[in-house]
Amino acid sequence: MIFRWFNYIPTGEVLWNYRSDQEGTCDLLTRWNEKLAVQLLRQQQKKHGKVFTGAYMIKAGNGPPGCKIPNVCHSISKVWAERKRLVQVCKDDCRLQYLWKELCKFDNLGGFMAYEIVCDLRYTYLLSNASDVSTWTNLGPGANRGLARVLGEEMPVNKAGKMIPTIRPDRVEQVHKLLLMVRKKLPNMPRFEMREIEHSLCEFFKYDRALFNLPGKSKRKYKGA
Repeated sequence: MIFRWFNYIPTGEVLWNYRSDQEGTCDLLTRWNEKLAVQLLRQQQKKHGKVFTGAYMIKAGNGPPGCKIPNVCHSISKVWAERKRLVQVCKDDCRLQYLWKELCKFDNLGGFMAYEIVCDLRYTYLLSNASDVSTWTNLGPGANRGLARVLGEEMPVNKAGKMIPTIRPDRVEQVHKLLLMVRKKLPNMPRFEMREIEHSLCEFFKYDRALFNLPGKSKRKYKGA
């Protein structure tokens, strides 16, 4: 969860490999220390100019310039204090959606990143036996747009130039239908789950938008041949 909040390898290395003459190696990813983390990451930012990724929006609350690092670290501390309870949540009801709802209650931990975290935990003992991997997903904006394109739906464009799909209550059911189609079409592939259909819809929309020059723009440009 800590690494997801930054999602930048050099930042993870700083938090993982910190050394102190008094303490030896101090792994802040498994022994969180908010004050020390803020100090280390400010040093990292001053030296290298970057501690966060640009891959997605990271919520950090409002405040004066320079508040992002301490705000995020404080948010991490709130989840850290509840870590044992969150483990018990997984044991009591082993579902992606159940843990996702619990994570969404924390400051600066929105639906998108909470979903990324539960998808990561799918690869651990905590959610390896989750009962809803074939029935539930959290559709982000990109996946909703991708699904609308697959279904041939018209999407209005807002003032920012982004296409806005109609959010309907049967969206998850439609993704489930796609999942069953994919499993039937690709029987020799590893078994697809709902989260992989959701991720694929998001990536499909990026491709589709570039191919047909749809409203909106990509953060990055392809610089290949």
